[in-house]
Amino acid sequence: MTVEKEIRRLEEMLLDDRVRSESELFAPLLDEHFYEFGKSGRCFDRAECLKAGTLGKVSLEIRDFSARQLAEEIVLATYRTVDREAGTVANRSSVWKRTDGQWRMAFHQGTPVPERIWSAEAKSEAAEDSKGEEDF
Repeated sequence: MTVEKEIRRLEEMLLDDRVRSESELFAPLLDEHFYEFGKSGRCFDRAECLKAGTLGKVSLEIRDFSARQLAEEIVLATYRTVDREAGTVANRSSVWKRTDGQWRMAFHQGTPVPERIWSAEAKSEAAEDSKGEEDF
């Protein structure tokens, strides 16, 4: 499995409600010094993330995923999430660090994308997709 596929799989695990609600599943995915700037603007450390009920349920879809290896044991993942229930979009970035052969998230940031931006992007993409199409 490529590093990009492995990191994407781990990011998807962190969005799984079962993993998010069970600290014994979630804890091994976070680095000992994990820190997050949440989409809400709140800051979280590892201990706060592992408290029961802290993370809550999500219904997020990952789009435009990319992983860039910054060093042999460090990967920067960037992607966008779409909240299927709320209809909101966020840009996301994570730094993953491999320790003892195991990838663990060291840092994460979620940045809300204002609706005017993502709706304009969607309209632009739709216009690009329709270029060259002929009416029959």
